[in-house]
Amino acid sequence: MKVAIVTTSYPRDEADFAGRFVAETVERLRARGLEVDVVAPGVYRDFGLAYGGGVVHNVRKRPWAVPGLAASLISAVRRAARTADVVHAYWLPTGAAAALSGKPFVVSLPGTDMELARRAPRLARAILSRAKVALAHSEAIAAEARRLGATDVRIAPAGTTPSTTLTVISDQSISELQTAALHAGQSYAIVVEAVRSTTLGSIVVARTQVATYTVP
Repeated sequence: MKVAIVTTSYPRDEADFAGRFVAETVERLRARGLEVDVVAPGVYRDFGLAYGGGVVHNVRKRPWAVPGLAASLISAVRRAARTADVVHAYWLPTGAAAALSGKPFVVSLPGTDMELARRAPRLARAILSRAKVALAHSEAIAAEARRLGATDVRIAPAGTTPSTTLTVISDQSISELQTAALHAGQSYAIVVEAVRSTTLGSIVVARTQVATYTVP
């Protein structure tokens, strides 16, 4: 089976954390014997919109580049879909390209794109109603996806049973994050991002240097 994964964010090298969770999914699928074709910036022209603060943030500065990105993305997805059995789109906007691929498609909804769905409900409904499966990262996102027309919605969180608690301290509060992605005795490269929430989604406004953390 061959899967074409479509994303606007994917690591450009080993030190790049952009779209790291997408790359990890690709690795897991390949480990299971599936053939995976990644359609990411570089395969199509992103016109400077994909990285930095992210597509939503960059579009506000360069809206004129959107038609070029969309045309290049759709063309690349259609090429990849010719030999694929299914197309898996990360984020709702790439789901539009997947819907035009001519193949069954799955769309992953991490959450920040759902605000865009509320602002363009007709487009969101056109995408989600055609998706074979919508993968939501929470019950709240799943409920919103169903409201917007998705018929087969499944909860697909990043981890399974939480096994590690990370404490995040800011100048305003202390938060705890539970995850099953970290394992005792293992060392990991950690990057912390400061994210500002807006009506158009979440924007990364600052990022730390890479630090090494060993789980006790």
